[in-house]
Amino acid sequence: MSAQGILASYEYLDSTVDAIENLKKAGFDEIKAYAPYPEHHIEHALGYGQSPVRVWTLVGALTGTATAFAFTSWTSVEWPLVVGGKPIISIPAFIPIVFEMSVLFGALATVIGLFILSK
Repeated sequence: MSAQGILASYEYLDSTVDAIENLKKAGFDEIKAYAPYPEHHIEHALGYGQSPVRVWTLVGALTGTATAFAFTSWTSVEWPLVVGGKPIISIPAFIPIVFEMSVLFGALATVIGLFILSK
């Protein structure tokens, strides 16, 4: 049996959302909608939830932050360079490294999460 479907075009967002809700009430369960830009009202009407990839990104970024602080602190304690009477562990000097490691680990975790969750 060939696949059957309905194609409709709506000018206004409210009409689109109403049509999706009416199709769901009529018993249609496989509804797809296409829009020129992401629209949260349509996603909500289709029943899409939040992506679990965002948790992977958060965990990766927090891991990168902890790793960067641990690495820079360990390096400063292991090879101390006292410059101008500043403390050995100087948090402001670590901020660029911490930021870069957070972004790097967050991006890598996002890609890994996408691969794992998309199978």
